[in-house]
Amino acid sequence: MRIEFTAAPGTRAVELRYRAAVPDADDPLRDLRHCFALWSGARFVGETCVAPAAEAVVKLPLPPGGGVFNVYLPEGQAPVPLALRAVGSALSPPRPGPGGSSTATPSPRAGGRPVRPAPGPPRRAAS
Repeated sequence: MRIEFTAAPGTRAVELRYRAAVPDADDPLRDLRHCFALWSGARFVGETCVAPAAEAVVKLPLPPGGGVFNVYLPEGQAPVPLALRAVGSALSPPRPGPGGSSTATPSPRAGGRPVRPAPGPPRRAAS
């Protein structure tokens, strides 16, 4: 699952509040890294890893200048986004057309921010 948004210049980070399944102690998924990956187009920006939690907030730093970003959520936790908040400026839905989607479906508990299911993150180019 991914969440796509446009960050205004001056937005330093986004905070994503989510609910997720916590793997049982004997579940092999318990030892996997639970990371939220941030992409801007085909460019990998970074990731923030967290311990599994039933409900939590993850803070993802953004590069300066704003732009359109996608946050890919860790599928092993089956996360459900609850809210997305800008730190330092503002967020808005992505623009319609190339580079943005016009089929946003706001989550009723995410303050109207678009929440879009999508396949996994883009593949990184081989180094």
